[in-house]
Amino acid sequence: MKKYSKFIIFFLLTFLLFIIVRITEPKGIDWSLSFSKDDKIPYGSYILYQVLPELFPNENIKVSQYPIYNILKDKGYSNSNYIFINNTFAPDKLDTKELLNYVSEGNDVFIAANFIRGKLSDTLKVVTNLSYIGNDSIKINFSNSGLKNSFPYAFKNSPLDYYFTDFDTAKTIALGFNDNNKTNFVKIKFGKGNFYLNAVPIAFTNYNILDSLNSDYIFKSLSYLPVSKTVFWDEYYKTGRAAVRTPLRFILSTQPLRWAYYILIFSILIYIIFEGKRKQRIIPEINPLQNSTLEFAGIIGKLYYQRKNHKNITEKKIRYFLDQIRSRYYIRLDEFNDETLEKISRRSGVELKEVKSIFKYINYIEIIPKVKGKELKHINSLIESFYKKAG
Repeated sequence: MKKYSKFIIFFLLTFLLFIIVRITEPKGIDWSLSFSKDDKIPYGSYILYQVLPELFPNENIKVSQYPIYNILKDKGYSNSNYIFINNTFAPDKLDTKELLNYVSEGNDVFIAANFIRGKLSDTLKVVTNLSYIGNDSIKINFSNSGLKNSFPYAFKNSPLDYYFTDFDTAKTIALGFNDNNKTNFVKIKFGKGNFYLNAVPIAFTNYNILDSLNSDYIFKSLSYLPVSKTVFWDEYYKTGRAAVRTPLRFILSTQPLRWAYYILIFSILIYIIFEGKRKQRIIPEINPLQNSTLEFAGIIGKLYYQRKNHKNITEKKIRYFLDQIRSRYYIRLDEFNDETLEKISRRSGVELKEVKSIFKYINYIEIIPKVKGKELKHINSLIESFYKKAG
């Protein structure tokens, strides 16, 4: 051990110096598109979310971390607003149906996105296009003379100019336009409510709201939303959304904590390599216990069911099902997006429609505070059907 001590000390000092350099080096600006209320980077929406209580005083502002279906299904909201800000907005058919019902019942939706795709785009009959501009800023303004600025609002670091090339003129009112008189902000009447579509989502980010001239555009745009009882702020459809927020994910996303974690792992490995052999004792042979897992599981299951602890049973059922998906089909379940669900369907042989139905109901189970017997039976029947069809 002594003959290696100089080498070990040199290696540890070199590694420590490397860590110090990495931690103290200047951190570059993150210009990625986030639009999240938690991000203070230029294209996050931290500041806008903080000032929402000033834009909508005396209103209940709720953060939506789940799909539209889970938030709106059978809730019967009225006189409320839903705000979506992202570079692309493309909810699936089930979410789109709930959103359309929500607006038709007298609520309002504000969507700021470069592209609106899928069934929502088809239903509202809106088509988005873009053009490359010669400079690095786009210029936009309002159509309403009462809101129109004497000079256009200029948003820098935006070489692409997005606008609507097609929409139903009978139901649509143009609210804003770009420097080439292309419409980029519209109001679409739908049932008793309205859709407000804006093709310039970067206007609602930290970078532009800090500009005293451009911040006026943000406040005027959101002023079209009526005074309501509730305002929903979407965080589910964000570009940089993390599907699963765990302590380890948080540690790895923060540079100082990430390096501290690496140092800890490295230290443990060094200890195992140089100290493990010396101090490791012979492990005595122990006869395995009798396998009574099935009987034990049956007793525990009956105990939970008799006490009507359906929530606990359901959570364990879902956890075991997800573990089976991971171990049997080698699929990571960091997020339940369309690509992941298609991969599960393809590898298991179960129809995509049924796979989507299972995961939609799992999302529903996770947000309700109490699970009833019929809901427990339903999720159990969905999972058992999947096992049977997957073989």
